[in-house]
Amino acid sequence: MDYIALANAAIEKRAAKFAELRANPERAAELNADIDALAVEADGHIRAAEREAENRELTGRAALLAAGGSRSSNRGEWRTIVPTRSEYRAALSVGSAADGGVTVQNKTAASYIDLLVAESQFLKYLPAGNVIRWDGGDLQLPKLDTFSLPGTVAEAAIIGQGDSDWSSLTLKAVKVAQIVKASSEVLDDSALNLRQIISDNMRRSTGLALDAKFFGVNAAAGDIFGIFRAGLVNKPTTLAGTTITLDDLLNAQADRVAANSPATVIYVSQTVYKSILTEKLGSGAGGYSLAARGPIGDLPPIVPVAGIPVKTALLLNTNRVYCGIRKDVEVKVSEDVYFETDQVGLRSIVRAAGVHVAEAGAGTWVTHS
Repeated sequence: MDYIALANAAIEKRAAKFAELRANPERAAELNADIDALAVEADGHIRAAEREAENRELTGRAALLAAGGSRSSNRGEWRTIVPTRSEYRAALSVGSAADGGVTVQNKTAASYIDLLVAESQFLKYLPAGNVIRWDGGDLQLPKLDTFSLPGTVAEAAIIGQGDSDWSSLTLKAVKVAQIVKASSEVLDDSALNLRQIISDNMRRSTGLALDAKFFGVNAAAGDIFGIFRAGLVNKPTTLAGTTITLDDLLNAQADRVAANSPATVIYVSQTVYKSILTEKLGSGAGGYSLAARGPIGDLPPIVPVAGIPVKTALLLNTNRVYCGIRKDVEVKVSEDVYFETDQVGLRSIVRAAGVHVAEAGAGTWVTHS
């Protein structure tokens, strides 16, 4: 029986099922079952062919011993009917045949150069209760706009009725996703756990992508709303100087403390962060201003963020800021979707809603000319 022909037929049928699955995803359960069954069938035929080859080789050896002769130069001819997995892998290696590159694989170092990407700086400073997770479609978040103050009431007098106005914030889930492909050769031959490395970097890069949205000016429907979009926080205060100084931040925080809404974090552009770090006391003489002052009262952490408007600082009371996460970042691996090219697919998905604030005064936006 020609087991190799049977195995090839099963593999061709399985490839056809993959094509059918891409065209008819609604039949996923049925087609996946057929794909698994054909894989088992092909594997069975290959194993049977290997056993047949081994039996033939043993028979040939026994015949040589019975005749008292030596083993011929083509003693391994039956063994070459089905290559082993390692032989097949070596044949795919790229190299110079003269140097043995066809049969010897390249070595991969046991370390790698990581991609330096940060986790989400925006979510990091939000209180846990302000990152809202929900199931279903849109999420309506009640918002108290106004509330009347109580007054003094004389004895036995009628107590006046207070008043409150309510509205709502709508959180809509938006998907942020990507797919990365890697060949089976790279994953199998590497000395590193490349699947985990790729997955970790996909998660971290997702955090960077979310920050670009959260700190953006976008207000378009179907995208993640940014904190700097028009009308979300109070209009920026433009300072006359050529840069934002540490005193400017202290003055802005003092105003917020007086308004009973101190900032819990200060986000600054990279240029502003550099100028604050290098700001010196007294016309450039003496030590650096930030280091010389020591602990500074109510001044919260100063966090540089790439991608926010240049020459900008945002003092934010994160207790008054809300963000919705419909689905945490998730990385899934599939060895079937790119079956015909022997590649592995890795997919990352996160569904997040835009940034909302309880009131425009939750942030103080400072810029300089």
